[in-house]
Amino acid sequence: MPGSPGKGSTSKPEPTPTPKRKDTRNCSDFDTWAEAQAFFESEGGPSSDPHRLDGDGDGTACQSLPGAPGKPA
Repeated sequence: MPGSPGKGSTSKPEPTPTPKRKDTRNCSDFDTWAEAQAFFESEGGPSSDPHRLDGDGDGTACQSLPGAPGKPA
């Protein structure tokens, strides 16, 4: 029926999703912490972390990888 609630042009448009970067890197893309840290710093380091490699914001990327500070190599 025209004018019925919930039908017709009264619906909200779908939100536009944020496009993902095609070159997004994850910690699993690196073999060692040193590789991840070098990449992290080349991409802006602690002031800019577009790949979200520094989960806790302490300036150290991918702390779960071999060779990370406090972790055996």
